[in-house]
Amino acid sequence: LGALRERDPARARELLASTWRTERAEDRLLFLDSLRAGLSEADEPFLDEALADRSRNVRSTAADLLSS
Repeated sequence: LGALRERDPARARELLASTWRTERAEDRLLFLDSLRAGLSEADEPFLDEALADRSRNVRSTAADLLSS
């Protein structure tokens, strides 16, 4: 995901969104962290949704990324 994010941020975000609900919390956290590379306003809607995640750590990371 990280390599794809560097080449095509939008495609990486789409891929992440397509599997997001089926991923374990630990994986969602790692995947969110991969968004740091090339973070842009286009990521905001996805990160806004992650603020409602059932994992406190995922919510916290999403908030951190939104404040960057």
